[in-house]
Amino acid sequence: MLDDASTLYRARMSEIALPFTYPPFAGMVMIPVALLPWSLAVVLWTSASIACLAAIWRLCLIERPSNRRAHLHPAALTAAMAVSLLLEPVRQTLGYGQINLMLCALVMYTCWRRATVHRAACGSGWRPG
Repeated sequence: MLDDASTLYRARMSEIALPFTYPPFAGMVMIPVALLPWSLAVVLWTSASIACLAAIWRLCLIERPSNRRAHLHPAALTAAMAVSLLLEPVRQTLGYGQINLMLCALVMYTCWRRATVHRAACGSGWRPG
């Protein structure tokens, strides 16, 4: 894969019949995961995605710059996550092992963080004048 990126798109895994559709950079980032046994990689990836889902809900429900010390009841977070798991986009993300929840959590944290530090364009890496 490192010599010829096209091999990334021709390769098929025995566990999954779907082709790889991400850019070559994503394949390079995932090399450490590819070194793990398949079952361990699935458990770790799914666990990380569910942790990101919790972070998304936490950022949505209480983590505002003006409300940093607010307390979110664990039952409310659990209920929000349980309902989310019933939604098709979340189910598909977990089922296909996609990176969507991780990217969403990263963008939301970036927006939240920028709102606490300075007003800036959300997730773009620059701040206005």
